[in-house]
Amino acid sequence: AREWVSPATVMYIADAFLGEVEGEKEEEVGEILDTFQVVIAPCINPDGYVHTQVERLWRKTRKPSGCRGGVANWFGGCFLEQCFGVDPNRNWGPVGVWNTTGVQNNPCSIVYPGTGPFDQANTAAVRSYLESQQSKLQLYVTYHSYSQLFLTPVGYSA
Repeated sequence: AREWVSPATVMYIADAFLGEVEGEKEEEVGEILDTFQVVIAPCINPDGYVHTQVERLWRKTRKPSGCRGGVANWFGGCFLEQCFGVDPNRNWGPVGVWNTTGVQNNPCSIVYPGTGPFDQANTAAVRSYLESQQSKLQLYVTYHSYSQLFLTPVGYSA
């Protein structure tokens, strides 16, 4: 969500595939598009992305996720603070691997993984789509702008 340049970069790549291709790249791009079905989702956390206009470094989703300290009042609200969101990057993985590395179980933490893997609508939708395409899937890439690194998921070590 907070990496504003990532969706712009993905849209630039989409434009390179669909728009006017630079002369020397035309053959390469055509070969890729003739060989593979390319699916582009520029942003899978749109509510978090929009919230960064108010709170610039926000990274989580925006669905209410619990109360600070786990303490709710008698009316279902929170005594201390209502927490919002789950870190979508940490909301992935099979049981036994999910919620084991680089997370905090405090729903107000920026690295809160949720109550279970894929418990957020956006990560569940991506998982469902990828599972439906499993027999055809060759590569899945997410773009982040934090560094010039190729990273594997933080909580996944298999």
